[in-house]
Amino acid sequence: MSATTKLAFLLCLCISGTGCETQSGSTRSTFSNLGVIQIRDIQQANVCRENLPTFLGLPKRQVEIEPGSGITVVTIERGKDSRSKDDFVKKVQEYVNQSGQGPIKLRVYPEDSMIWSKATIIEKQL
Repeated sequence: MSATTKLAFLLCLCISGTGCETQSGSTRSTFSNLGVIQIRDIQQANVCRENLPTFLGLPKRQVEIEPGSGITVVTIERGKDSRSKDDFVKKVQEYVNQSGQGPIKLRVYPEDSMIWSKATIIEKQL
């Protein structure tokens, strides 16, 4: 493949990606299905990183928040907190409903176990 052909292909890809930005929902799902972490994912994770620990009443060091492809990944280390995983799921669901953020993939890590609890996906309620 010549350099000109490669450049033309890259240009077509950029134009089609830009054109799809007006269809942000479909573009977002397309890129998310490909495993691409977008700027919007990073921004959502940053907002969540600032607000969620306070909402849960936990120190920031116990709540790890990372951007994912179309999802925010939240890992909570319960430590000495006596609340159950279900309590955290309900509280995070409440946060998602109030803030409009989502989806969130939630993992709760109990201090006395080396096994991660099953991840829970919390979708934004429409």
